[in-house]
Amino acid sequence: QKRAIECTRNQPRFAYMAPTRVRAKDIAWQYLKEYSKDIPGRRIIESELAIEYPNGARVTLYGADNDRGMGLYLDGIVYDECDEIPPYVHTDIISAALADRQGWAVWMGILRGRHNLWKKYESAKQDPTYLAMLLRASESGILPDEELTLLKNSMGESAYLLQMECNVNMSLANAIYGPQMNEVR
Repeated sequence: QKRAIECTRNQPRFAYMAPTRVRAKDIAWQYLKEYSKDIPGRRIIESELAIEYPNGARVTLYGADNDRGMGLYLDGIVYDECDEIPPYVHTDIISAALADRQGWAVWMGILRGRHNLWKKYESAKQDPTYLAMLLRASESGILPDEELTLLKNSMGESAYLLQMECNVNMSLANAIYGPQMNEVR
């Protein structure tokens, strides 16, 4: 929202993309409305899952489950839950939308092993033009230690280490030979 409000281009367009439009709405729509409520002149477009700002900028929520991004132009996009978004969505569809405006992209989500998000992170660490962040629950200070202990006890160690501590060497829940592979690693 800050980038949209501050953008001086003609009709700036920004996007938030989740694996499906329904998930984008569930994850981000209430936050987008809540955190824009004090912006004078902002307009909510419920049917489009979009907020339009006084400068003509717009932030829209999209799902990667359709080709709605085809033919757009974008100044920036945030991908959430990247491991569930096929890489072709960016390479074949969105990268062209960003190229028109020399836009930027943010990839984030819960790691689900050594897949899309992990590969992006590893690549970004080698490129000084990228910002690469890995936020482990035990190091970030976002959740109190008591909550982390409860999560670890309820999720099980493998799921906790994978999802909360970003340990990509842990197997997904119910993976065949998962515990054995964890031990080998």
